[in-house]
Amino acid sequence: MRQMKAVVLEEPRGIERLKLKKAAIPDAGKGDVLVQLKASALNHQDIWIVHGLYARIVLPIILGSDSAGVIHKVGEGVSPKWLNKKVVINPGLDWGIDPISQHSSFRILGMPDNGTQAKYIRIPGRILWKKPSNPTWEEAAAIPL
Repeated sequence: MRQMKAVVLEEPRGIERLKLKKAAIPDAGKGDVLVQLKASALNHQDIWIVHGLYARIVLPIILGSDSAGVIHKVGEGVSPKWLNKKVVINPGLDWGIDPISQHSSFRILGMPDNGTQAKYIRIPGRILWKKPSNPTWEEAAAIPL
């Protein structure tokens, strides 16, 4: 099993509880891509989670919602044209069909799904945006939320 480094929260009692640990590198499943992350932003969701102030906390968890990186691998059903493309990740999953209100299955990367504070992340290919050429990796990672 291939491994990567990830920032993992095992106990929500403050930011000092975050640990740099080894985690399995996920594979790109059907409709998914594997992104090698270049930058991941810290946002208010992460702070709420580390202090135990977020609904339905699942532990252990790799935090992080906002990020940018390079497509490392594509799964079945995803165009190979995405390989090696620079992307910004839209962290919202399963909004639903109503443009005004989210579906009950809506969630954001980083809780309850593992997030972007890692070397790689597997995500649905439909939540990608091409990275604009002007911003740095760090600036691009701060765009989504």
